[in-house]
Amino acid sequence: MQYHEMQEDDPKLVVEPDEVLPPLADGQPINQAGPSAASLRFGRLGRAVLSGLLLDLADFASPVPYLAVYGLLVGWYVARTQKVPAQQRIWWIAASVLYCAVPRTGFYPLATLFLVYRALRDKE
Repeated sequence: MQYHEMQEDDPKLVVEPDEVLPPLADGQPINQAGPSAASLRFGRLGRAVLSGLLLDLADFASPVPYLAVYGLLVGWYVARTQKVPAQQRIWWIAASVLYCAVPRTGFYPLATLFLVYRALRDKE
């Protein structure tokens, strides 16, 4: 913004904008504040539900407990989508392999419940 003084006899301050934006078609002001906290939480919650369902589906689809390769692949994907720090990713992957390897957990959505709880608890 530039400030100019009019005259010596008229000491009013005049403010001239550097850039003038055209009005929108419907007359609504431009929202330059960014995404709201609610939309960020909904996005994080949606990613948590989809990632948890994917891990639970991998657990259900693993026919033999020692074939936990599904857990390895899905655990890597879940750790990346949930934005887990790099130091903790190996533990998340190991936990998902163990989850897919343990028998009789295929009918319980434990991964989905855990990831939804984590998404609701985080304040970021």
